[in-house]
Amino acid sequence: MKIQLFLNKNLALHFYYHQDDFKKNRVKIKNLFLVAAGLPGLIYKDFFNERIKKNHAFFVVYYYGSWFSGGKFIFRNCQKTIIEAIKFIQKGKGLKTYDRKVMQWDYQNLFLVGNSFAGSPILSSEIKKDDVKKIILISPLSFIFKRDVLDFCSALEFRKMIKKYKKTLDFLRRGQFNVFRGINSRTWDDYFYGLDRRAKIKINKNFPPIIIFHGDRDKVVKSFFSKKLEEKYPQTVKTRIVHGVDHDFERLFNKFRI
Repeated sequence: MKIQLFLNKNLALHFYYHQDDFKKNRVKIKNLFLVAAGLPGLIYKDFFNERIKKNHAFFVVYYYGSWFSGGKFIFRNCQKTIIEAIKFIQKGKGLKTYDRKVMQWDYQNLFLVGNSFAGSPILSSEIKKDDVKKIILISPLSFIFKRDVLDFCSALEFRKMIKKYKKTLDFLRRGQFNVFRGINSRTWDDYFYGLDRRAKIKINKNFPPIIIFHGDRDKVVKSFFSKKLEEKYPQTVKTRIVHGVDHDFERLFNKFRI
């Protein structure tokens, strides 16, 4: 496995690929995966080391204002990160950070992978099926905008959900404010209280097909919400509930087959 880091203005991505797919400074593959992590979330090299094979490669993007990326970490910039990462990949080339040399890549299929929190900026962004073959969501945070949730939950259930998510926000503000540079913004209070209209789901007829893998023992984001997403958008969303699995990105991702 080989790794490259690309920085494009404030955008940062790591590229993991098989060395046999790399010739004449170009990676040629069939399937390319763009991965967006949860919150907090950092997908380590070992994950890719076990999954890189010929004709398969991975880009990992870091939300603006987090980890390697520049800018400010706020929800609308998380959405912007996803869109800008797709555009960057479509260019087919980038400047390697290590030696400042241009590297190119060719691919047939682009899959967008979102883990946990990543489901929210993905589902609330305008992503087109002409750009992405399929979206793979792992234990996704889907419904958080209050008006969306109250379509199928009581006000009491909604308050319980928000109370749990607010604990995550408090933890990030106490311990990871240097990693997520913007987490103290008041806009995150609006988001986690379900008041940010930007978090409203935007699935339409031009959205790529979505497959969800969700563990039935997940206590972080209950699989109930993934089922409701499929019920609301049956033509676009297919959900697979995996027995005996909790909020486990690696085990659930292994269930995906091209």
